[in-house]
Amino acid sequence: MTRYGLTTILILGGMGNIFNILIFSRKQSRSTSCSLYLSAASVLNLLSLSIGIISSDYAVDHINPETYWLIYCKLRLYFLHASLMMGRCYLMLACIDRCTLCSPLTKIRKFSQVKIARRLAPAVVIICFVISMHIPVFNTIQQQRCVMPASYGLIYSIYSLLVAGLLPPLTMGVAGILTYKNLRHIRQRIQPVGMVDSSRLRIRRRDYQIMIMLMVQVIVYIISTTAYPVNLFYTTLTANIVKNADRQAIEKFLGFMAAGFLIYLNAASPFYIYYFTSATFRQDMKRLLTNCGLIFNITISQTGTNRLDATENNTL
Repeated sequence: MTRYGLTTILILGGMGNIFNILIFSRKQSRSTSCSLYLSAASVLNLLSLSIGIISSDYAVDHINPETYWLIYCKLRLYFLHASLMMGRCYLMLACIDRCTLCSPLTKIRKFSQVKIARRLAPAVVIICFVISMHIPVFNTIQQQRCVMPASYGLIYSIYSLLVAGLLPPLTMGVAGILTYKNLRHIRQRIQPVGMVDSSRLRIRRRDYQIMIMLMVQVIVYIISTTAYPVNLFYTTLTANIVKNADRQAIEKFLGFMAAGFLIYLNAASPFYIYYFTSATFRQDMKRLLTNCGLIFNITISQTGTNRLDATENNTL
C-alpha cells in the first residue's frame, strides 16, 4: 500500500499542485486574494506530500532513520505537521475571504483584498511554526519508534482533535453558510434609494466558481482529515487495553488509512476538485497548456534555426 498507493498519490498530487501554483500565479488570478491563499495552500500541499511520502517510500526498502536518528525523528514530524497546518489555515482564510467578499457591508468586504492576503500569508507561516514547536520538544524514539511519550499522548490527541478535527471544519462550515446566505441576500435584495448601487455587490463569475470549488474542497477535507484526530484520540484512550491480534491488525490498518493515506489524499486532491467543479478553472488550465505548447514550439523552432545557421556558416 505504501509503495504503490502513496507513490501514486505523490505523483498525481505533485503534478496537480504544480498546475495549481502555475494557474493561480497567472496575472488574471493574482488579482484575486483568494487565489493567493489557494496558491500558498498548493505550495504547502506539495511540501507535505514530499516530506511525508518520500520518507515513507524510502523506509520500505531501507532502515527508517526515524528509528535511530533523534533529530530526524523530531524535525520530520515538525515540518510535516507545520506544513499540513499551514495548508489548513490557507484553506480557512480562502473560505473567510469568499465570505467577506459577499458581505453587504463595505467595511467587511475590504478584508477580501490582495494586500491583506499578502500580509496574512507570511503571518500564517510564522504562527504555524511557533504553534508546532511542542512536537520537536516532546517527540522521541522509544523501542525503535518515533512517537510521543505516553505522558504527553493524551494532550497531543486532544490538541490534534481541536486543530485538525474541530476548528478547521467549523470555521470553513460557518464561512460557507454565511457565504450562501450573503449570496441569497444579494440576489433577492431590492436596492433602496440612497444606498450603494447593487452593481458593487455583484459577484464575478470567476469569484462565484471559486466559491463552488472551495465548498467541494471543504467537504473532501472533512471526509479525509477528521478521521486522523479521532483515530489518534481512540488509540490513546485504548493504549492500556489488552487487544488480540485481529483487533491490533484492524487498528493498524485504520491508523494507516487515517494518518497516512487519507491525509495525503486530501493534500493531493485540490487540483482535481477544481478541474471537475469549475469551468473557469478548466479554461485556465487549457490556456496554460496552450501557452506551454507555444513556448515549446518556439524553442524547438529557434533551436532548429540556430542549427541551420551554424551548418551554413560551417559550409561557407
